Amino acid sequence: MSNLKKTQQQFLNYLYNPQDNLILKDLKTGKTNKETLFSIYRNNTISNLTQSLEITFPKLLKFLGKKPFNSLVQDFIKTYPSKTNNLDDSGQCLSKYLANKNQLFLTDIAKVEWLLHQSYLAENEFILDTDELNNIIQKYAENIIFKLQPHCFLMQSFFNLHAKYKLSKPNQICNFYLIIRQNLQASFIKIPKTEFKFLSAISKGNSLIEMHNNKIRNIDKYLAKHLNKIIVPCLKSLEDKV
Repeated sequence: MSNLKKTQQQFLNYLYNPQDNLILKDLKTGKTNKETLFSIYRNNTISNLTQSLEITFPKLLKFLGKKPFNSLVQDFIKTYPSKTNNLDDSGQCLSKYLANKNQLFLTDIAKVEWLLHQSYLAENEFILDTDELNNIIQKYAENIIFKLQPHCFLMQSFFNLHAKYKLSKPNQICNFYLIIRQNLQASFIKIPKTEFKFLSAISKGNSLIEMHNNKIRNIDKYLAKHLNKIIVPCLKSLEDKV
């Protein structure tokens, strides 16, 4: 490990864990105590990350309350230190952290809120005009597969994720959700199992023939419903022509 990389790692270690203070011996002492300066920097960093997580996970904040939420995420921040300078990346492992604490409902809430966050930040959707769409379908029918728009994600849960109150027990029946962005607003909607299976097959790159052979139901119905909105055609071997 290079000296610079070693110093950077020691800096991060001390930033998130005051007991791991190897970095201090290599820092020169100025007019202000170096532990004090580091403490100010640490507090500012954790405060910024906490505020960012409050914005990204509003339902989790509501279910826990501000003080318990802040306490939880501050421990999370130390357990999963941020590895980038981008605040938008800071909550990626929060659902994993909650799962390790056996908080099943909150795990799924954190998961869906993270996908909403990703949906909001996703690239612009890819829209084909009617003539171009018809041309592709007619000319390359045998090579066409479909893909989800960049802002679309799928999730399943044994909890009602639209619940207004914190739930303690999962349902016996699984719920299926589609996360989408419309008019710069990310949201998630409950969808039927058959629709979820169709969109899941799309996300895996299955062709229409493969879906038919796998007994995916209502292919024509969901293709008409989602074409050019939730899903877009691409070419299995000629994708650069789209």
